[in-house]
Amino acid sequence: MKNIFSLSTLLLLLLSCERLVDFPQDNSGKIHINAIVAGADSRINVMVSQPLNGTESVTADKIRLILDADGESVTLIRDLDYAASYPGEVSYVTDIDFEPGQNLKLIAEAEGLPSVVAHTTIPEKLPVPAIECERMSAHMKKDPELVTDHLEEIFKFRITLDEPVSENSYFAVQMYVRKFHEYTGNVNERDKEYYDSLSEEGYDDIFVNSEMMVNPALSSQKVDLIIDYEGGEMKVMTAFQVEDKSVLEIPVKATEKRLLRASYGQNPEDQYEIYECFEYKVKLFRLSAELYHCFKARYIADNSDAPIHLGFSPVTYTYTNVEGGLGMFGAMSVYESDWKYYEN
Repeated sequence: MKNIFSLSTLLLLLLSCERLVDFPQDNSGKIHINAIVAGADSRINVMVSQPLNGTESVTADKIRLILDADGESVTLIRDLDYAASYPGEVSYVTDIDFEPGQNLKLIAEAEGLPSVVAHTTIPEKLPVPAIECERMSAHMKKDPELVTDHLEEIFKFRITLDEPVSENSYFAVQMYVRKFHEYTGNVNERDKEYYDSLSEEGYDDIFVNSEMMVNPALSSQKVDLIIDYEGGEMKVMTAFQVEDKSVLEIPVKATEKRLLRASYGQNPEDQYEIYECFEYKVKLFRLSAELYHCFKARYIADNSDAPIHLGFSPVTYTYTNVEGGLGMFGAMSVYESDWKYYEN
């Protein structure tokens, strides 16, 4: 009898909480901006999102863009050779090397669509950093969502900037690794040509300290993020302070110099060694606040595996600084180091 009463009370409560919500329906498309200003490599991509009901007849090539820097008009050139990432996407570039502190304003408009406006500020240029590398063993994870972890041999790159940590200062790092071959003794040219053909370079995978991976995707308090950017992994983070300097740390899987082939005959002319070696390059970014928040929203969207079809799922963090439309408009300054071999 008690159970029947409890169930009846629960059913009554659920019914009393029911409310019909009339969601507004958008019958026109919106302008979508995807733009990052990075010195002379600036690119602004635009497209038209489709409405919930029906289709939008206005195409991206009908959108007019107006970009100004501190009130001065900036010329944009359509890149007709651009391979669109999405159907209907159109891309524009500019070769202007913007100055730190410049305020940029982007307006996009087309007949039949709501006009949009977005703002960003060019971040300060990056000083040449001091880069150190330490080989160590640590409990790391390649995948932030994995529950288990294990001991990994890693290279921990320490990037030191000669500037104090400041509020709302955001950074990102990409690591590159290049395999090459080192020869000692008399290695014939045919063998050198073969091993040189095996050399390769590309983005390196970034590892994550397992102690930091507490509810990684859904926490809006999370600061350090790993996202995909231009085909490679990027770690987005804030710096920590050591004395009066800003410090960033990036762990990657350790490599080591390895003997591939050798000959130790009695004749000195027949003696040689062929080694496989690795060297590294650091690409460092300083992000505008708008770009950091957009990257953070992308990280959470890509890593949230909540079963939304079951209901009662947490609302994920979203961000756009495009007023009246969709997307992002941000800026960055970039520093790229030389290739360096770290003895191990």
